[in-house]
Amino acid sequence: MLSDPKAYVFTCVNQTAEQQELEDEQQRLCDVRPFLPMLRLVTRQGDRMEKLINSQISLLIGKGLHEFDCLQDPEVNDFRTKMRQFSEEAPAHRQELGWEAWLQYSFPLQLEPSTRRWGDSNTSQISNPDLLVNVKFEGSRESFTIQVSTKDVPLALMACALQKKAKVYQHLTMEKPEDYVLQVNGRHEYLYGSYLLCQFKYICSCLHSGLNPHLTMVHSSSILAMRDEQSKPAPQVQKPHTKPPPIPMKKPSSVSLWSLGQPFCIELIQGSKINADEQMKLVVQAELFHGNEMLCKTMSSLEVSMCSEPMWKQHLEFDTNICDLPRMARLCFALYVVMEKAKKARSSKKKSKKVAGTLRTGVLGEPGDPSLSARPSLAP
Repeated sequence: MLSDPKAYVFTCVNQTAEQQELEDEQQRLCDVRPFLPMLRLVTRQGDRMEKLINSQISLLIGKGLHEFDCLQDPEVNDFRTKMRQFSEEAPAHRQELGWEAWLQYSFPLQLEPSTRRWGDSNTSQISNPDLLVNVKFEGSRESFTIQVSTKDVPLALMACALQKKAKVYQHLTMEKPEDYVLQVNGRHEYLYGSYLLCQFKYICSCLHSGLNPHLTMVHSSSILAMRDEQSKPAPQVQKPHTKPPPIPMKKPSSVSLWSLGQPFCIELIQGSKINADEQMKLVVQAELFHGNEMLCKTMSSLEVSMCSEPMWKQHLEFDTNICDLPRMARLCFALYVVMEKAKKARSSKKKSKKVAGTLRTGVLGEPGDPSLSARPSLAP
């Protein structure tokens, strides 16, 4: 027994040898591009609205969404997630707008380009400044013919219409014109704002053709109902989406060495795991080499007392600029143990240095680990 026609859908095999459901029945076969001229009628499964939206998106971008799902690119997945979140937040934000703000967003003003900057000097050029407007209220068949000036704004026209309605129906209280908006009959075109009537495109066309404009007074509650109707989200089946992994951090922008004219300098902070006699002093010497050639004079640190974690926190500045350093320049360190020895002939003492360790590394980030060589004995 056959079910309702909406319970079935056509399927075909597309050019990528995949089975595709033709949710959009208005789609042309040249856009579907089936592999063979054969369609299969099957029972519909899953959410039709979501499949229809996916089909429309695939037609717009010229690529099936399943191709994106097969990608293992975290940057693409992160972009799709952010765009989906943005498209869901935008309607939610519009739904929170007031009726006037939503009307401005959904139905922008249709103004004549030549009248956007009109003033009193321009409006005085109109041959007939008076205008007969046929106005009716929403949900009512009766209409009123009101004579206004082309220099009036829509709010003044609505106030005249409400006054005439209250006079005809003998209403004791008159409604506020701020709660209404003027709509062109038979169009989704509205007249609002502080513009003159003669500046609106519809009014201008009526003036040129010698016809009376026909407008409808629409209450703000109808605008709010229209907003709520259009803001309803399409029913979708929420799929469990795994959170994509974070995209890799972008590499920092590089700087040309030719633009660095300041001297090359380093910050000597501290050492660790130093083993020597506590009565000794430690000093660090740094040099810049290019092969066997020393590029500048040796820089020495201050002497500090011997301990396992010696602390310098000293700024060493070389007398050569960064832009003058060769690409294969090496920064070499030497750790010295300072010892005091008494001379035989005199009673004065003389300091002597003994190398405790050396280190060299590339200045411009050359690949490879720094090479370290240390002397096995630190005894005086």
